[in-house]
Amino acid sequence: MQEKLATIARVGAPHGVFGHLRLQLFLEDPDSVYDFETWFIKLGHDSSFKPLKDFEISEKGNQFYIQFPPITDRDKAKIFTHAQLAVPHADLPALPADEFYWDDLIGLTVIDHHKQIIGVLESFIETGAHDVMVIRKGDKTQELVPYVYDKIVKQVNLTDKIMQVEWESL
Repeated sequence: MQEKLATIARVGAPHGVFGHLRLQLFLEDPDSVYDFETWFIKLGHDSSFKPLKDFEISEKGNQFYIQFPPITDRDKAKIFTHAQLAVPHADLPALPADEFYWDDLIGLTVIDHHKQIIGVLESFIETGAHDVMVIRKGDKTQELVPYVYDKIVKQVNLTDKIMQVEWESL
């Protein structure tokens, strides 16, 4: 069984002509991307992460880039667009009691203050002000709820896999 992984980045579009790709980091401190030794990659709709050995991360200004040698051509590098990059969850820094990694929250059942099920936390959208939770409410509907701890998110119980929010569901 594969160890628990945490997705920390998504590979974006090619940049330049030599096979570099933009890198969207999901880290509070982007420079900590250099701290990880063990990496995994999931390409496209592939269902599992595979070990990643040969890659180079660079930065210019506040933008990070990744390259997968020996690929040095932008057209060949396109196959990595939308790939997810992960590291072992155990390698992440410990957080205070009221903070959580997104990967720990995804899959939790979200309930309102009346203990009624709103849905299952499917993903997050990173925005400028507050991250937004995407909650699946069945096969086709979603609810978008701001992730604001203490104001909207009232309680997170990782053991029981439940998140309680104070939010009037549509």
